[in-house]
Amino acid sequence: MTSSIIVSIQSAKNRLVFLLNEINSLVFKSPDPNSSYEERENLYTARIQVLADKIDRIQLCIKSLKEAYEMWLSYIQTITTKKREEKVFESILEGEQGLFRVIHEGQEAIITLTRHKNEIEQKLEGILK
Repeated sequence: MTSSIIVSIQSAKNRLVFLLNEINSLVFKSPDPNSSYEERENLYTARIQVLADKIDRIQLCIKSLKEAYEMWLSYIQTITTKKREEKVFESILEGEQGLFRVIHEGQEAIITLTRHKNEIEQKLEGILK
């Protein structure tokens, strides 16, 4: 049981770290001032879709991590070798890529992406008016 929980945490954590790195490399350039309204509309619509997709994927990873953590807590309370199991789990919780740090970074990324998405939606509304 322990190893399956740890594997699920590591897998979701790795996906979240990958997504966070991917998000950090996203570059949204301003549209060409000479582009048509339709081109800008298409650009902003595509950006909204990309941001919404990233938000959904990050939320899914965070949900998976929280569920696995809750499973771990439930499991650890039922076993007698609690100290040894806690030591194994500490390695997942601590460090630069610790579980809580990665979850927090994911939640911050959701906030940032949501703001960008809202800004782009406002620009798109301005074009459509």
